[in-house]
Amino acid sequence: MSNHDNLKPTDEIEALRDAAREAGFTDLISPESVGIQLEGADAILAKAKASEAADPVPIHRRRRTRLALLAVGAVAATTVLVLGIVPLWPDSTAEASTPPVLGFEFAAAADIATAPGMSASDELTRLSRVAATSPPPTGTGTAQKVVTDTWSASIEATRDSVSTVLIPRIVETYLRADGSFRTVERTGKPLSPDGRGLPKQGKWDDDPKSADETLPAGTSDPNFAAKLPLDTDGLAIGILKGSGCRAENVDTVRTNCLFRQVNALYSQYVVTPKLTSAIWAMMAEQPGIRLLGAVDDRAGRSGIGFSLIPEDEPQTRFVLIVSPTTGQLLGSENILIKPDPNSDVKPPAITSFTAFLDSSYTTE
Repeated sequence: MSNHDNLKPTDEIEALRDAAREAGFTDLISPESVGIQLEGADAILAKAKASEAADPVPIHRRRRTRLALLAVGAVAATTVLVLGIVPLWPDSTAEASTPPVLGFEFAAAADIATAPGMSASDELTRLSRVAATSPPPTGTGTAQKVVTDTWSASIEATRDSVSTVLIPRIVETYLRADGSFRTVERTGKPLSPDGRGLPKQGKWDDDPKSADETLPAGTSDPNFAAKLPLDTDGLAIGILKGSGCRAENVDTVRTNCLFRQVNALYSQYVVTPKLTSAIWAMMAEQPGIRLLGAVDDRAGRSGIGFSLIPEDEPQTRFVLIVSPTTGQLLGSENILIKPDPNSDVKPPAITSFTAFLDSSYTTE
């Protein structure tokens, strides 16, 4: 009999949550903190059993349920909350090997755990100037469309073990003027051996959807990004306010939160050149950021890498990749650089990445 056989359903859920936190999901907001009450574990398991009886498809073949929940209000956090209800048996078709670590100008892939990088302030200041003169976002309409290719860690539980796999997804989001929020998911394609090969803009349109969910009007504030202050101090406070981060001290813990929240901002909103310029000016003032230098990103685009190894998560190197010609954020990478006793992933290894493939206005 395994240790898992002695656990109650509620204990199993808590064990999975603990494993998720250890795998690096510390930026996720609990549903209760934004006033959302989820069903208890017993109710979820009862529904799963009832569904299994009515549906001959094995539970490990059903898609994972994912709910993108965005906080409401002008001062709400911009972090997207993703709640995964994980099946009790892993879906072998969803498993993916860890993508290769990208090599940077000042940090080769083999040295990503120890490479110190360079001072980042001057390059971030330059990118702020570049962004200020970049063209406005494309498209017409009032809905903000963002498309990402994202590979994220998923905790897989069997009767005897818990393991971590990376799940590739194309995610399209539509934030409408009334605050309703639509999420469309498609299964991502395998990467090329060098860790690149993401689809070009629009190439995913005919791929079958694995999920298509819409949250109602008022779910999110569509004007949150547009109302952020453009001075560096006010912008930092505006981004951090309501995020749940400890933001009073200027240190790498605060910088880590800004890294995550900037990534979340781009994941939900069409970020204008003026705001992008202010973001990099703000980041140039934050401690702990290191310049990794030139890199071709997962989609083969030229980028500049910036990284942070924060005091509160020294096992992870967080990376933002920025276009040297437009200043727009191209993507982010989370790299495990030290062993994690609660994960079977061996460092150095990618635990998640996001590539921004489209950001535009639409009439959808």
